[in-house]
Amino acid sequence: MDSLTFQIARCQHWLTQHALPRWQKTLSSQNGIFAEGLLSDGQEFSDGLLRFRVQPRQVYVFAHATELELIDGRTQVFSAIEQGFKHFGSPSSGYRFALCESNDSKSVAINLYEQAFALLGFAWHYKLAADEHSLHSMEAIYQRISAYLWDTAKGGFF
Repeated sequence: MDSLTFQIARCQHWLTQHALPRWQKTLSSQNGIFAEGLLSDGQEFSDGLLRFRVQPRQVYVFAHATELELIDGRTQVFSAIEQGFKHFGSPSSGYRFALCESNDSKSVAINLYEQAFALLGFAWHYKLAADEHSLHSMEAIYQRISAYLWDTAKGGFF
């Protein structure tokens, strides 16, 4: 076995036997939200902040891993899309930066970065499930970005 083949096999083993199963367990079955992070001992990291971008990033990871047949992450993808995302907003109202114990003005901010991650999550959900709802969600997000996040004075997006 050549060096590249060995490294690919090693990485696949780590993903399928360690990383992905560990992260699968961090999705709350009650609210469909992934943990913000993990400590080296596998315990969830929390400082009272759950960023929205973590959710669609994990949707991407589990949808892509499912497509590659590394793991079956459909449950995680569907739960995050159907339950978790709504805690942060909606395609038509935008997705807030984070859920936070203090609920400060920064956590409720609607910015382009979070909307871009929402597009990523819905795109991979659509790729996995061919669910028309994701197409409609992506269009609503695009319309919101165009209407509210365009800088009319300098051009570009906020």
